[in-house]
Amino acid sequence: MAYSCIKVPCKYEPLYCCGPQSVCQTRCCSMYPGQYDVRSRICHPWIQSIWDRCHMGAGHLFPLLLGLKLVTCIPPTIEPSECNIAVFSLPGEAAVINCDLPLQTDVDDSSLQNDSKSDGGADEIQWWLKPSNQESPTHRVYPGDDTYMMYDSALWLLHTRPEHAGVYICVRGKQSVCHVLKVWRPDTSSCYHSESSYSFTANIGSSKTIRCPALNHLQSNVTINWFKDCKKVVHEVHLTNAPNSYSIMKIKDWKAGNYTCTANVSLQGRFYYFSRSINLTVRARPIRKRPKIIHPNGNVYLGVDLGSPVQLYCQAFFGYDEGMDPLMYWLVDGQFVDFPEMQEDDLPIMIEDDNGDKMMQSDINITKVDESHIGLNFTCITQNGFGFGSGSIFLYVKEKNRAATLGVAMAVALVVIIGISAIAFYLRFDIVLFYRDHLAPEPPSDGKDFDAYVCVAWDAPPDELQFALRILPAALEQKFGFRLWLFGRDAIPGKNVIDEVVSAVGRSRRMLIVLSPACVKESSSSRLDLDVGLHAMHNGSLRTLLLSFQPLPSSTMSSLDSRPALKRALKVLPKVYWKGEKSQPLNSRFWKHLRYLMPTQNLHSLSSSQDPSSTVTTNGTAITSQNNGSLSLDTLSPLLTTGGCFYLFLFSN
Repeated sequence: MAYSCIKVPCKYEPLYCCGPQSVCQTRCCSMYPGQYDVRSRICHPWIQSIWDRCHMGAGHLFPLLLGLKLVTCIPPTIEPSECNIAVFSLPGEAAVINCDLPLQTDVDDSSLQNDSKSDGGADEIQWWLKPSNQESPTHRVYPGDDTYMMYDSALWLLHTRPEHAGVYICVRGKQSVCHVLKVWRPDTSSCYHSESSYSFTANIGSSKTIRCPALNHLQSNVTINWFKDCKKVVHEVHLTNAPNSYSIMKIKDWKAGNYTCTANVSLQGRFYYFSRSINLTVRARPIRKRPKIIHPNGNVYLGVDLGSPVQLYCQAFFGYDEGMDPLMYWLVDGQFVDFPEMQEDDLPIMIEDDNGDKMMQSDINITKVDESHIGLNFTCITQNGFGFGSGSIFLYVKEKNRAATLGVAMAVALVVIIGISAIAFYLRFDIVLFYRDHLAPEPPSDGKDFDAYVCVAWDAPPDELQFALRILPAALEQKFGFRLWLFGRDAIPGKNVIDEVVSAVGRSRRMLIVLSPACVKESSSSRLDLDVGLHAMHNGSLRTLLLSFQPLPSSTMSSLDSRPALKRALKVLPKVYWKGEKSQPLNSRFWKHLRYLMPTQNLHSLSSSQDPSSTVTTNGTAITSQNNGSLSLDTLSPLLTTGGCFYLFLFSN
């Protein structure tokens, strides 16, 4: 059974269908009311099911061959990634999607070709929409309602909504073109949406015309305003034949930015509004010259150390040119880099500034320089469409800088000397004492019997007397082998006190003055000792040491103005500071410092120097040397009234 195949020229598009004529007219043209002209063709029965697919919405792509005529009745399958044209719009604004496809010229049937020109035929334009919402199927778009309108070959969306976003496919015969419509939410912080801007590039110094997108075919019924970065601008050149254009003369850097055109369009008695943004990027003026090598400029000689790594780099300026194809590579003695110890960058580094000027850099890394690398010609070659450039690097072994080496050696030696000196200064007591104890020869005899004369004020507080009469002898005599002279212990009873003191000072190598406020006051019982000791010190026969048991207040120092010799001595004589419990251990700094200032003594036998159990009687009062030679504090009170330093006080006055 055969059916007639009819072509129905409906109001908006012609349509082919096969089947009973009445069904074809009813089903096909009821959707497109209007006048139609019937042209009969023969259609074989198996094609009848195709008609059902085409017009019952089966959603498949299937060609219907009518003689030599190919008719598309199923939506094309095009993915958004295949579309290279994007259209941006904001909700409520109009959007224009152009269909720039040529007319079909490959139709063999002249009658069909004539019909297509008059009634649409193969040159008809079909619009399909694949919504961004994947759940919605691809469907035909039919202009004529309040949403879509055809103007020439362009599809107008009069009031864009988010659901209108998607892929719009324009089909003319066998050809198709697609546009991706993106509907952006308005950006409240700016007059344009940054992601909806079209890109436009211009060179510095050139003059360019920016056209408002999608309005190229409108010559009237349109009012356009231009804004740069949201500020209204005035046309530099107004083109009467292109009201949608904005010309910029002699472009400068500061003319880069966002240009927004707003349009009020009047179509068929209705007004529509839309805005488009163009982001203008300003690039450097094309430089049509061969590349300029910055480094190495000519022949460069580089000093290296054998065995060390080295990096050779080449840097060249290419400028800017859209059609340039820059090239950079290395040659080593005229050959490409093919050495195991050398590694050339796989791809040169391209550096581009804000204006588009390009710099290129390539490196060679030598992991370990040896003799075979010395004298090689490392040549950097650069090339573009306008010529070549080259520069060479030669390696040589650096001479050792003797002056620098000597300077470094001297600096190191100086640091070592300073460090050793600092350590030696801090440990000077330990070093000297170690030398005396183990390496120093036996000192020659100087005819003196005592290592130190201990001077203490007998009217001092008990703790000071305990320090002078117990702690000092216990450490210096019993532990370190020195011989001390103590008035209450070593003075011969019955002898003149003054003669005894003068004699003891003369027979001593050092005088140890227990320094405290009680010692230096005007009425001190130790004044004679001080005067005799200072006199001997001035003569060079005695060295005096100050054992600072208690700091002297400033008022005490002021009271010594009448005794300038003592005041000066207190400032210049060496002092050893007693710090209470911290100084009691024999390895403390106090004892090390004191031994450091004491003379190098002979190894005395305590038993031969003094009998620990000897007893001395003064005016019937027994003074017993207790605790292995130290003076008992219980025997001091008789001395304060009957002898000792009391007589020294009388003598000094």
